[in-house]
Amino acid sequence: MSFKLLKEAEQYYETVERRRDDGAKFRTKFDFYYLCLMAGLHFRQMGTLEQEKELNETAYFIDYYPEPFPDKVDLIVGLLIDAEMERKHILPSDKKEVEKLMLDLIDHQSYTKLSSKGHKLLNLYAAGGFNRIKETILPTTELEVFLLHYMDLMNEPA
Repeated sequence: MSFKLLKEAEQYYETVERRRDDGAKFRTKFDFYYLCLMAGLHFRQMGTLEQEKELNETAYFIDYYPEPFPDKVDLIVGLLIDAEMERKHILPSDKKEVEKLMLDLIDHQSYTKLSSKGHKLLNLYAAGGFNRIKETILPTTELEVFLLHYMDLMNEPA
């Protein structure tokens, strides 16, 4: 299992990519996934049960971190662990529970450093972040406009 986007998120992404002039575009679909993920982790918002079912049936669009993301692996994994600690009410001082969670989410043999459960949760947070994005940012074909609104969204308190 690797990185997946909801169908609706794919359509939103394609709207931004539809730009016809020489203006800015996302370099990869993973760029959009990353923005959705960061919003989901920031707001501690996960996708719905229906979205979880959809993600389970959706093929992944990439199974590795494209450039320039490989050096962000530790950040992504750390933010996921932090979000899950909060969601599960695990205190940082509870070393055994923190270790158990980390062992559950991390797979050092995987290129992404995530277990299948870690990937599933990451995709759910990306879905939740997309939900937040679509609620607050109208689809646009101008990446610059999208990013300005995204910055406003991310400056909102969690």
